[in-house]
Amino acid sequence: MKTANYEKLVEQMCRNLFDRDTSPGAEPEALLKLDIPALVIPGKDESHATSAARYLEECLPRSEYWDVPPEGQTGSECLSALTRFLDLVARLTSHRYGIADWLAPAVPSRYCVPGNSKKGEFQ
Repeated sequence: MKTANYEKLVEQMCRNLFDRDTSPGAEPEALLKLDIPALVIPGKDESHATSAARYLEECLPRSEYWDVPPEGQTGSECLSALTRFLDLVARLTSHRYGIADWLAPAVPSRYCVPGNSKKGEFQ
């Protein structure tokens, strides 16, 4: 790649990634359409502001916000939170593909299809 082309590419990437006051990357409208579970872990440094984590919590409809300040996020606590979240995702996935209804009580309502009266029907 020629230097001029590379410089143009980097300039476009910068303009597209950092074009707003919120988190860089995907547009909020695109995030609101995502239909996947997401674990949001807040940070507190130059690159990972707690406000950015709250923004993602609001934009990701099926997000789980881990409300622990960065100072309290020890290695073992992070591992435990991530393991719980992945277990929940595995339960949702298993249920979606036909595993027993006994999992339904363990699943938070935000993961259920709105308006469903049947216990255990998930998005």
